[in-house]
Formats: sequence, structure tokens, C-alpha cells
Amino acid sequence: DSTSSAPGCTAQTTGEAALQLGRMIAAGPNQPTLVVGHHPLASNGSHGHPILGFPFNAQDLPNRRNARFRTALANVLDSTRVVLYASGHDHDLELFSGPGARFTLVSGAGSASKVGRFKGNQGSPLAREAAPGFVRVDVLRSGRIALRLVTVREEGVSMSACLW
Repeated sequence: DSTSSAPGCTAQTTGEAALQLGRMIAAGPNQPTLVVGHHPLASNGSHGHPILGFPFNAQDLPNRRNARFRTALANVLDSTRVVLYASGHDHDLELFSGPGARFTLVSGAGSASKVGRFKGNQGSPLAREAAPGFVRVDVLRSGRIALRLVTVREEGVSMSACLW
């Protein structure tokens, strides 16, 4: 599995990329760490559970190459102080306990025209919304982290909060 080149990234394989990420996290300050990526580690959206009978593509969670990447990334996150792995890709809002990081977030519902429907029940999400919105992450002076799922519907804006 080769990775595409990005400025400053010398990794040529998924394993090398995971190793470099682990080293960067370890070299950082000893405090809770957030990691942001595009592809989710868990999702009940269209890429988490594609329609049966259609072939999986490389972006779908059941795809073998994607699964190897997610396993390598989750192993790095699990062995470090990462408290939140945030991603987009699927057009919904979901919060999971794990995998890898203490919490895993999918926040890809910024466009009303692209909000997806849930197609599965992977990992029993702590919260999920199939509505346009975003997630706000606040690091408090106490060191705790507040996470707010903000949705926008015809009836108005709503916010659900999680604090850890």
C-alpha cells in the first residue's frame, strides 16, 4: 500500500505513515492530543455501510486496503495520548467511543445538499445527527474538552454537548 506524496511526508507505505505519526505525537508536549484526518475510523454513513450488492470502492470502510490503513492508524492512536480523532468524508455528524483514540468524530455535514443517511449501527455511536451542521471543540482551562454537535434545521439551531 503506497501513500501519495505530501509536502514534508517521506512515508511510502501505510506502515511508514503510521510510524511517522506516532513519532510526531510522542515528540509533542505531554498533553491531550487531537488528530484530524479526512477518512473516518468508524462511520454509519454511506462509506461505512455501502449498499449491499454494489462493489466496495477504496473509500469504503469494508475495503481491505482501507481496513489495513484504519487498523494501522487506530493502533498508533491507541498507543498515544490522542483523545480525539476527527474526520469528515461521510456527510453526517457522529461521535464514537474509540476506535484508537478515546473518541472518534465524523463531522462532514456542512452542506445541506449533501447530508447523508445512516446505513448501519457500527460501534453504537454516543451521538449522531443526519442534519446539516458542524462540531465545535473547546479545550477548557481545566484541561477538559467540550464537544458540541451543532445542527441547523428548518425549526432552528440545536446543540448537543459532551464534556470529558
